[in-house]
Amino acid sequence: MCLKNAEANGSSFRRKFNRLLYGFDRSRYTYNQGVVLGGLVWLHKLTGDDELLTRGAAIIDAVLTHLTDGDGVLEEAYRCGNQALFKGIFVRYLLQETLLMKKPP
Repeated sequence: MCLKNAEANGSSFRRKFNRLLYGFDRSRYTYNQGVVLGGLVWLHKLTGDDELLTRGAAIIDAVLTHLTDGDGVLEEAYRCGNQALFKGIFVRYLLQETLLMKKPP
């Protein structure tokens, strides 16, 4: 079912085209940014280095700019499988980053 949905919306063609053109699949997932954001959050908790939060904020801005639809809803490259899990990882660390940034000195 998942493969049929991907092929129906052209995802299968785009993946094959990207592999031919670039040598790899250029799809973007919120999971990737979520894992990096999580690492920055934990490093900040260990070191207290506020520059890590600044880097995290830049990742958040990029995700909200490039990985959301017109209504601000997070989008994944393909609509099947672990899409909700991918979004969940990003949102988990988005919340932690936001709470740390608003924490009084």
